[in-house]
Amino acid sequence: MSWNDEQDDDVLDGVIDDRGGAAMTRWGGKKMDVSMAQLIETNRLKRLQTKKKRETELAEAEAEISPFLATIHLVSFVFNEQGNACLGLCQATWSNSLLWLSVIEQKHGKKAKRTRLLLACKHGRLDVCKRLIKEHKANYTSALDADGNSALMICAYFGHHKIAQYLIGKQQQAKTIINTCTNSAGLTMLCLASRFGHERMIALLIEKGANVDAKGAGATPLIWAARRGHTKAVTLLLAKGASIEHKDAEEGGTALHAASSEGHTEIIKILLEAKADIEMRTSTSGNSPLISACIRGKLYAVKLLLDEMAQIDARNTADKSALYYACYFARVDVVRELISREANLDAGMPPIFGAVSPLQDHHRKFFTPIELESIWASRLECVRDLVNHNVDLTVQNASHQSPIVVARLAKQPEIVRLLQAAQNVCVVA
Repeated sequence: MSWNDEQDDDVLDGVIDDRGGAAMTRWGGKKMDVSMAQLIETNRLKRLQTKKKRETELAEAEAEISPFLATIHLVSFVFNEQGNACLGLCQATWSNSLLWLSVIEQKHGKKAKRTRLLLACKHGRLDVCKRLIKEHKANYTSALDADGNSALMICAYFGHHKIAQYLIGKQQQAKTIINTCTNSAGLTMLCLASRFGHERMIALLIEKGANVDAKGAGATPLIWAARRGHTKAVTLLLAKGASIEHKDAEEGGTALHAASSEGHTEIIKILLEAKADIEMRTSTSGNSPLISACIRGKLYAVKLLLDEMAQIDARNTADKSALYYACYFARVDVVRELISREANLDAGMPPIFGAVSPLQDHHRKFFTPIELESIWASRLECVRDLVNHNVDLTVQNASHQSPIVVARLAKQPEIVRLLQAAQNVCVVA
């Protein structure tokens, strides 16, 4: 979906800032000072560029509509809560509404394949929708935008439940349409509403016969809501009978895995109260919710799961524990939490190998570029914590290599020196 690129930029800015702040806490040390300063400066410049872009677009829009201002005084330009340039109508008449939609359609609609009805649905204009359908015979059943979204799906995306209720009332086979129609991404209407946390839309669709467990893009509505952190939507879906045991198609994880990997502690509590299996494993790798939380470095989720008696030394199909992944992904705070909870330092594949092995390419997606530059500095801290708790340095991996050999092959002299010093102390003792 790409309805609002500027809003997407704002969201991405927030993600980068949030991850950057997390990186400062997680990585720590003087080496991060310069990197964090660079990240902050990059984000500042990006915001300035975005602001200039919005100002330019607003000026262009004003220039386009200026010829009409002599006769239409009710059209004004405003900024919405997201700071995006948009057209605001103050007591607009029907003709003014059509003009407004015409200008928007001329500027953006053709490229995005949006009809006037789809635009009215996007902006929540129920009055315009009714007139377009009644007087202009607008196609409200099969008209689609560039992303394969019908009018109803656009309502589900933006949460315009009143327009959705009106459109559903005009459908002869509303239940079938609600359950079978998907966009180009494979998302159903209920999955869209759940993904964006629109509770009223969720309630309406279920009331009209939506299958509460029907998957869209490989995941159920409950998994979408849990993954995105929509607490009220999760509560509503559970109250409507959503199953907590269904798994997604990507990794075979449940809603509890989704909430754990994203660190949504309130949703984790709700799912556990609904009797979700805290030891449920993913179909692909056999990860427990605790391992999922450790991989993503969600400390508070890790603490909550451990407080709820999750097995701290549980291993997946690769014989790797939560502590191994915390070391591998350099989650220093999580490593310290697991060690303080007496995690087994030698369970399965020894966690020390997670701290000294090179990061595989398909795992780099969990890190920002700044984090990737500093990951070995954080891994050094993980190794130091393991050494301070008397980890066995004589263990070998499947290739019969010791941790020192693996660290040397990874070209990490600081870790090699730390391990050699610790080994020498053990020999002297």
